Formats: sequence, C-alpha cells, structure tokens
Amino acid sequence: GTAWQLKLAVLLLVPRPGSTQASRTGQVDTIGIQRAVSAWMQHHRAPALSVAIALDGQPTWSAGFGLADPAHGVRATSSTSYRLASITKSITATAVMMLAEKGLLDLHAPIQRYCPAYPAKHASITGRLLLAHLAGVRHHSWTEAMWPNTRHFESVTAALDVFKNDDLIAQPGTQYHYSWPGYTILGCAI
Repeated sequence: GTAWQLKLAVLLLVPRPGSTQASRTGQVDTIGIQRAVSAWMQHHRAPALSVAIALDGQPTWSAGFGLADPAHGVRATSSTSYRLASITKSITATAVMMLAEKGLLDLHAPIQRYCPAYPAKHASITGRLLLAHLAGVRHHSWTEAMWPNTRHFESVTAALDVFKNDDLIAQPGTQYHYSWPGYTILGCAI
C-alpha cells in the first residue's frame, strides 16, 4: 500500500522513586523507561524505537533508541518516521467509519463518488465491500510479494496507478480476497 508514516508514541507516566508529587510535577523516570525500552527491543529484536512521553497533555520527554537504518548506521531519534504497513488498514477503516457516522461517506454508494481517480469496473464497488475485502480488488502480484514496494507516492491518487486499471479478480460481494489496494482506494475516498 501507500507509505503512510507515523511517529510511534508511547505514553508512560512513571514517577521517580521517593517522589510523592512526581506525577503532578511532571517528573519522569527516564532511566527506568530506557531500561524498559531496551528490554522490549531486545525481546522483540526491534532495530529501532522512538518514544514520546506526555504529562497532562504536554510533551515532557522523547528519545530515539537503536538504528533507524542499520545498513547505514543511522540512529533513531525522537522524530524518526516509521513505515506502518498493514497497521494503516485499521487507521483507514476508523477514518472511513467516522465519515460514514457523520453522513459524509455512504458505505453503499459506488466508491467513485469519493474517489473519482479509481475507474469504474464492470460491477459497482462500495466502501462497505472494500472494508470487508469483498470488492474483488486484487492483492499483491507474485512480483510485488517477492520485492515489496517501498516507493514513496506523492499522493494517494498516484498510488492508485499501480493497480487501478487491473481487472477485478472476483465479482464484488461474492468472495473474500485480502487486498491492500482496496484500502488504498479507501484512502483516496477519505
């Protein structure tokens, strides 16, 4: 899918030992946090992690851990961006449903009403079908699966160019086929 990026933020409120007013005054046990992050990274074999802490809604502390680009020795910082991959689908689905709840997106309307850059197919594709992976839109081709796309697209509509002219692989509403491109169409609709 598209290369959506988001800074990883972890909200931790850890008072300093012996400080009774730690949470009210904004004190943060950074040594304890660093130990916890290091242990988590080692356990999960994560090359990098960025952490931000806020107290009472205000940024208090942030840091990067590990290597954002291990091949080139580039250290992670508090502002390192990370590729979200399929986590983007949850964010996209939430945004679509928020728009639907507000009456701004009809889940049963042809998706071209909201994403005119995606051409009409032989059967109607709706937001509901795309959300459920029932629209008949393909997933990765064999080549794409072997060499994942890390290309940055300047817009969601530019990302559609990869698959928008492909035929549907099933009649919409008849078969489940997991589809990252389907969620790119939803991103366009948003």
